[in-house]
Amino acid sequence: MKNNFIEKNMIIILFLTLFSAMVYSETKFRVSGKVVNHGKGLVGIRIRFFNKTKIKVYYTNTDEYGKFDIYLPKGRYKMVVNKQKKYFTKIHAPIYFEVKNRNIEGLTIEMIKSARVCGKVITKDKNLRIRTIVNIARREPKNIEYLAMGSELKKDGSFCIEYIKPSDKATIMIEPFGFTDWIIKEGFSLKEGDEIKGVVIEIPKVERTISGRLIDSESGKSLILIKDGVDKFVVLLYEWYDTRKPITPLKKVIKLLPLGAADVYEDGNFYFYNVKPGKYILKVHDRYGNYKDLKMTVIIKNGKKINLMIKMNKKGGGKWEEVR
Repeated sequence: MKNNFIEKNMIIILFLTLFSAMVYSETKFRVSGKVVNHGKGLVGIRIRFFNKTKIKVYYTNTDEYGKFDIYLPKGRYKMVVNKQKKYFTKIHAPIYFEVKNRNIEGLTIEMIKSARVCGKVITKDKNLRIRTIVNIARREPKNIEYLAMGSELKKDGSFCIEYIKPSDKATIMIEPFGFTDWIIKEGFSLKEGDEIKGVVIEIPKVERTISGRLIDSESGKSLILIKDGVDKFVVLLYEWYDTRKPITPLKKVIKLLPLGAADVYEDGNFYFYNVKPGKYILKVHDRYGNYKDLKMTVIIKNGKKINLMIKMNKKGGGKWEEVR
């Protein structure tokens, strides 16, 4: 009887211990604060809390006063405030903290208002067809930080880049299709809420180094640029390298990145401009996959221009030739 009583008590004690441990492990503590812009609360800002202990994510949104309130279990956290279209966090690094045995209150996250830049890309070269994405970035010797999503150039050459993260060293970078180098306009200092208009970027006179035309090998018709509003073909230019020779993984990745991309226009023609002398690989790619990719090696010499006729075949095995 005595042994049975001891056994029952031990079971009860063990159960209570396990229950207490479970309750303690699930105890949550309040984490609260506010997200502001110059003291004014910002509504609808999403905040994520990455629990590095349990590998779990919690999230909440700010209310109409910019306040947030969430209950989190014990653990180490990384707090990330989602950037909004109009606002960026003033301190770009994530916030780290640990929830132990008490609430954490009074956290304040300051956000800054984005900037906006509008302008126009012009050229005096009547033969140059401009189609490009305009980017804005902060350029350092060994790093490029993009400050906003790129803006596509309109038919009249105008552009507007919105929701730009303020920076004291902003640079407009454009690489028109068919170019292998960026066109740079530096010297911008973008403060919070700035709106700069009337920026003019001029593309200098260029030389068509590589010209080409895509046709269907069976029908003889030109292969067009657009299908259902989407670019259909693109021609990519790569630096040539001997695949038989050893190369470091980093250099291999760099070699596999195209130097430039050219559109195939409505008449089936494409162009590359100001290509430096050297040996290159030209690749024609159909984004819809109806035609197999076609690669060819081209050599550019000083003062030489290349004109190609490329016959694409849906079954593969397309051909190309240099025409005079």
